[in-house]
Amino acid sequence: MLDDLFILFLGSVITFFSSLLLTNSVESLEAKTKLGTTFIGAVVTPLFTSLPEMIVFFAAILLYSNLQGDKIGIGTLYGQPFMTSSLSYGLVGFSILFGAFRRKRQEYHAIVNKDLSLPYVFISILFPFLYIPSKLASYHIQFLFATIFGTSYFLFVYLSYRKRIISVAQEEIKPYLAKYTYILYALIIQFILTIIGLYVGTHLLISSLVNIASKVNIDPLGLSIIVIPLATAIPETLNAMIWGYKGKDNLAISALVGEKLLYSTFYPALGLITVTWVSNIYSNFSIIFTTIVSVVMWLYIRKKQIPLYAFFIGFFFFVFYSWFIFTFP
Repeated sequence: MLDDLFILFLGSVITFFSSLLLTNSVESLEAKTKLGTTFIGAVVTPLFTSLPEMIVFFAAILLYSNLQGDKIGIGTLYGQPFMTSSLSYGLVGFSILFGAFRRKRQEYHAIVNKDLSLPYVFISILFPFLYIPSKLASYHIQFLFATIFGTSYFLFVYLSYRKRIISVAQEEIKPYLAKYTYILYALIIQFILTIIGLYVGTHLLISSLVNIASKVNIDPLGLSIIVIPLATAIPETLNAMIWGYKGKDNLAISALVGEKLLYSTFYPALGLITVTWVSNIYSNFSIIFTTIVSVVMWLYIRKKQIPLYAFFIGFFFFVFYSWFIFTFP
């Protein structure tokens, strides 16, 4: 058991730093190629920064072509929106509080653009529908919902392009290795290291999750909902925390909602046509908690202000879920 926990920790660390490296590489490439418009930053960049989670998903269903592997893969899809809605928002709330205390910002609440509410409309409406395919147990039904989710994502992209609604304009960021070599070489090296790191990290992460879940009798779907996003979603969360601390609230929220929208539409569509969809009490918690937080955020974004307690609602959900999964496996 201790060996599995060590492998889980090692896999999480490798995956985390690989995700951090990928995020930095994509942001640097965006600045280098002059693609840093609001549309590219909000819609295109999340496609790249969400790759670690998708690598985990496909590795789980390919390396472990059984129910456990499928559950870990599905748990990854449920986990990212839940982690963003719970732990990530909670940490951003703490960064806003700390920033106001240190007088790095004036307000104890977030001030955002009203147009930022659109992705929350999509998430609030669509994410709960992930419950239905698992109960009807039909590939035709799964394909139908996959079509709905996929079409919804491209509808969101179209509306975003028309209105340019999300502001994720980023400061120019250089690759971490740029201090040692030319920017282009640094990008190439970082992408190579990212590929190697993600391969090694996800392999260790998934194998240890399967072993631990079987030994402690915890459903692998429920365990993967909180473990995998802890290793893969933290880079974006750190960016959001820094922006929240500095008073750049629109950037902070935008940094998180892009991937959350992907994992509520496009990626579930891929999952529905790839594996037999399953759900249980853990995934139901993910749906309920994510939807509640999304609706709350939508209501306050419409008013252009998000009070501090709204960020901490999801944080309490995270604490409750973590307690529940280990108390009632």
